[in-house]
Amino acid sequence: MSFQWAFHLALLVDSLNEGRYAAIWREDVVRAFLAFKQEVANAQLHYRETHESRPHHERFGRLLSGSGSDTADVIRVRHSFLLGDVYAKIRLNPLDPHRLFDPLEKEVIWNRDRGACQNPRCQRPERRVTFREATIHHVIEHTIGGNTTLQNGVLICPECHVNRAEMQRLASHFQEYLQRIYANPANPPAGGVVDSPRNPTGDGPPDAERDVDENGARAAAGKLKIVIDWGALDVDRETQTISGGKASDLIVKLLVELIGAFGKPMERQLTELPVIRFPLSSNPATAFINWATGKPFSFMPVTGTDLHFCPQSGTVEKVARLTTLFSRLVLPDGRNFPEGSVEFSIEADPN
Repeated sequence: MSFQWAFHLALLVDSLNEGRYAAIWREDVVRAFLAFKQEVANAQLHYRETHESRPHHERFGRLLSGSGSDTADVIRVRHSFLLGDVYAKIRLNPLDPHRLFDPLEKEVIWNRDRGACQNPRCQRPERRVTFREATIHHVIEHTIGGNTTLQNGVLICPECHVNRAEMQRLASHFQEYLQRIYANPANPPAGGVVDSPRNPTGDGPPDAERDVDENGARAAAGKLKIVIDWGALDVDRETQTISGGKASDLIVKLLVELIGAFGKPMERQLTELPVIRFPLSSNPATAFINWATGKPFSFMPVTGTDLHFCPQSGTVEKVARLTTLFSRLVLPDGRNFPEGSVEFSIEADPN
């Protein structure tokens, strides 16, 4: 191959690399380029035999030699013609610009898959995966055009995820699993979410606790109320009501009470399970990132610990997510929290 041909191929490949396309184009580019090269050769031969100039000769072949063939303008004319010919012969699937699942999508998938690695051969006990170490695997790989969506992601433990060959072998298994889940939009998976926006809202202060209904209108204002039946939890204390303040402050008080009553085992669970959108963290600046802005959500310290709580959500959402949290927490003796032992409600705001 001459330098001029190699130069045009290099320009073409460089443009494809810069374009962030799925790697499938690599299977086509050489074939399309060689086919174009053959068309030019055929057109040049035709010209020599008939003196009839076909487009591949007129706009590319004859410009490969002679005075000015290496000037910028001539190279641009040749390359423009080449691109117009090969473009239609190369499969160009743009990559999803979002390479990673955002925290909300990660949480939805973790809840949907019930905290279990979806590799049926996973060696972990009960295939359990904590939220903090959860890896979301693209069933159709991102590098070949797979989208970063709930319908293309499954929960995988870190050990299984490093085995790319196994992940590829299980692709059809994962796809069948996801198709069963999303076959009927009226029956969403656990967590109640079928899809999530790439740019979630919620950049404002967490204590604004704005709730909207399904039509986007502001929901009725209310105050969070938490009731703890300590007797049902085998703690020798009277039933406690936490109310009268901002929801975020009340939740922090609840967390302090739980850690105080049940110690490190409870603290460990609260750093693994999402309290609202995130587990508690000692590194809030990196753990509570809003992927829409690249900045951390606001957070609050949990008194008596080195942990922090991210309260970002409205009051109604807080109640739903806290209810989910307590369905997953276990007591030090291994029991689930008894039904009704910790109750959440929203009382009408007299103001």
